[in-house]
Amino acid sequence: MFRYFAATTARASSTSRLGQRVVQSRRVLTGTTRIGQIRGMSTQQNNSLSDSNVRYTIMAVAAAAGLSLFGLAGYAMFFGPGSMYPKPVRNLLREAGMAYMRPPEKQDLPKALECYEQALAQLDALGTSDSQHARDMPHVTGLVARVATVCTEMGDLDGAIEAYNDLLERLLGTDGMRDATTQ
Repeated sequence: MFRYFAATTARASSTSRLGQRVVQSRRVLTGTTRIGQIRGMSTQQNNSLSDSNVRYTIMAVAAAAGLSLFGLAGYAMFFGPGSMYPKPVRNLLREAGMAYMRPPEKQDLPKALECYEQALAQLDALGTSDSQHARDMPHVTGLVARVATVCTEMGDLDGAIEAYNDLLERLLGTDGMRDATTQ
């Protein structure tokens, strides 16, 4: 009876050791073990607290950054530079942007130029009564520069020169770059 018990126990312990080795070798092959477990030490308990803290910290920072970027995009969309234009001008600029801001083979430059010129005409009409949309304001002169760029890309060099001259007149005034003391 004693021999039977000893033989059974020896078989069970050798089987369990063999099973443990098989499981460990599977973990090594699949990469699901830690270096400490391969060496026979259990480092899982020591690192589990710090691993979870690092994970939670990274998740919290990522969530805060994501919410901040989402908030910034929303703020820029509703209160950004595009909101200074009146609604009809914004619609024209959006339409012009849809025609211009495409890959070169899909651009509709004549439509973009037409929309930019209509928006500029509306801003010039508003600029006579509202100083926020005066001829020399940056958002108006930027639109004139965009008209010149579109003319250049279309190959209309005369239109581009006219738009650049208009831009210089808006920025420097009718006197241009002449110094008042040398006249």
